[in-house]
Amino acid sequence: MTSNNLAISNIRSLKPGFDEKYYQIYQNLDDYVEKILNQVGVTVLSVSRLPGETNVNVRVKSRNGEYVIRISCWRRELLVSNVFYNTAYSRGIPVPEVVLYDDSCSVIPFEYQVVKFVESESVDKSQVRNAGKALGSTLRKLHSISMHGFGTPIDLERWKHASWLELLSKVYLHSDFMKARTAVYSKKEVAQIEKMTFENGSLEISDPKLIHGDVSINNCLFHQVISGMKLCALIDPGTIISGDPMFDMAMALNNEDEFSEGVKDGYDLSALTKEDAYRLERLRILCSYWTSCYVHETGGDVSKWKKMTLERLARCGVE
Repeated sequence: MTSNNLAISNIRSLKPGFDEKYYQIYQNLDDYVEKILNQVGVTVLSVSRLPGETNVNVRVKSRNGEYVIRISCWRRELLVSNVFYNTAYSRGIPVPEVVLYDDSCSVIPFEYQVVKFVESESVDKSQVRNAGKALGSTLRKLHSISMHGFGTPIDLERWKHASWLELLSKVYLHSDFMKARTAVYSKKEVAQIEKMTFENGSLEISDPKLIHGDVSINNCLFHQVISGMKLCALIDPGTIISGDPMFDMAMALNNEDEFSEGVKDGYDLSALTKEDAYRLERLRILCSYWTSCYVHETGGDVSKWKKMTLERLARCGVE
């Protein structure tokens, strides 16, 4: 293997506060990558590290093409992206093609995934809305794919949550960041927001669809074309990949910026059913509500997000 000294012996001092398993991966990265490449069976020209916070990512150039190796210190974390990528790819959605996924921990002591590298280019400011439009039309297709469970896969057959509302409650309402909600909002505001979101039975769905779960411009790869922007790949799905498509849309529209406007154009919100539109507006409240608590807990200025949440609440009316 042609290596650029992938291992980082002083990773603890460079990135303090990470999991011990994360450090183990970096300290043994040359050995791990070589063992994984032996499984793939390609003639390697060069390897190099890619940025990554939760996973360790390595780009591989070979005579057979280019690949990305992803190694996770968290058990079953890559199962989520494996299910998302394989399901979306089989239906013609632009995502990285999975070459190999191994959660046996027999080759290396960690779960890993190998995907084909996707070439892309940065999005110019003048093209941000067109990039959003390209994503919106792709999300519309993605959201037509039916699934058979809610949230996060436990394995290829079983899913973690019994219902959509249970998922929202366990993943968001009971997250550590939400402990800040009484520091950001009054008790009355908290009660109104949660009645309209987490406690709202009208947000329940019975037919889950494939969703990305972490929609943002940073999780998309684009190419500029004559007509605007082409979406090359949706990458890095969140932990929730099966549920209400309006959850993806609420995330995509959360920032209320040029990219959000483009997503609206591409998705065509005018084609939503009355029930979809109802759920979307309330899930947008949930998204900015959670974001405001997250920003508070990470030391940021919550004023923008609090204002946005209360304005969205007022538009929907107190139920």
